[in-house]
Amino acid sequence: MATAGSHHTAHHVGRSSRGHLTVVPHAHVALVPPAVARRRRWPQIGRVTLILAALGIIGVGIVGAELLRRPVVPAARFVIAPVTRGDLQPMVRGQARLAPWRTSRVRAGTDGWVREVRVREGDRVRAGAVLASLQRRPLALAVRRADAQLAVAEAAAVESEVRTSRALEELDDRGQSLPAETENLSDSEIHVAVAYARKAGADAEVAARQVTLALARSQLRSANIKATATGIVWQVAVEEGSAVTGGQALFTLAGEDAALRAVVRVGDAEIGRVRIGQSASVTVAGFPGRVFPAQVAAVPLASRMDARAAGFPVTLIIVNKSGQLRAGMLATGTIAVAPVTHVLRVPVAALAFRPAAASSDDRPAVWSVRGGEPVRIPVTVGARDGDLVQVDAAALFEGAPVVVAARGGPDAAGGPSAGRQR
Repeated sequence: MATAGSHHTAHHVGRSSRGHLTVVPHAHVALVPPAVARRRRWPQIGRVTLILAALGIIGVGIVGAELLRRPVVPAARFVIAPVTRGDLQPMVRGQARLAPWRTSRVRAGTDGWVREVRVREGDRVRAGAVLASLQRRPLALAVRRADAQLAVAEAAAVESEVRTSRALEELDDRGQSLPAETENLSDSEIHVAVAYARKAGADAEVAARQVTLALARSQLRSANIKATATGIVWQVAVEEGSAVTGGQALFTLAGEDAALRAVVRVGDAEIGRVRIGQSASVTVAGFPGRVFPAQVAAVPLASRMDARAAGFPVTLIIVNKSGQLRAGMLATGTIAVAPVTHVLRVPVAALAFRPAAASSDDRPAVWSVRGGEPVRIPVTVGARDGDLVQVDAAALFEGAPVVVAARGGPDAAGGPSAGRQR
């Protein structure tokens, strides 16, 4: 075995030209111990690592310089959506207070002061039940007064009849009779004619007093205000001690059935496709997730506009078989109007978008992009189905790009036409 620093003759093993193995002696080579070989290997690895790191730094620099030399591409200013063609199932929605389907009003039969109110809202009553009563004393006194006046008139009538009879007897005693003509009458004949006229006046007074008495008695009977039908007291518009006049509505009664109604406002774009008998539904906050079936019961021929709402008031009827709904609840009514087919559609956001620098034209329009700038395209708005709305314009076609939003900056602005698609 060789020691450190010793020399050993090395041999090279190879093949001869005939394929035989041969041993070729080399010059003497000094043998290096393993520990010394490992110490010599570490500097070599370090040099390789430094070379690789330098190459990486040079590569990063080259890539960075290349990126800096390239032009900067700005981000898109607008969010674009294509115009599509297809079908729409418009749904008209609106809020309304539920009300009884059938109602009847109970009115005061005469003037007076309310003495007692016997029912409250929500009470069930039967036809003929007393709901309230008026003070009876003034009405009773009116009956007595009318009765006395009738008695006076009847006495006057009797007196007129007696005087007429006496006048006729006197005329008969003189052998005279009432002539057919009223010209050239004698004093006796004039006396008889006057007696007849007074008797007719007395009889007319009696008739008038009889009517007055009958009216007073009717008003006395009206002191008890009674239900005109069987149902539920929906509204009470009177309280004890208040003065009422004849014909004033004091109570509103709802029908015994549970049916309710709701009036939903429908816009110009959809009213032409709403028909009596179409399916509808209502939802209320008190029953989340519950949909109550309804039906279109009435469609007006004219629009009604006031300070609170505009549009066509369409009446829905809700059968309410379960009886869970109550009159007075705030409900959302939905009507599925007739569908439209094969029409151009854009997102509702396209109608809402308007650049900040745009003019204050409130007519419906969408915006496209040409040469990087927004271009206004006026449209005619039709039916709406969820987030899609029907539009019509000569400049629009299927696949045409329209702007639905801006990505910030000076173009970020919204228009007032978002809610005018109906």
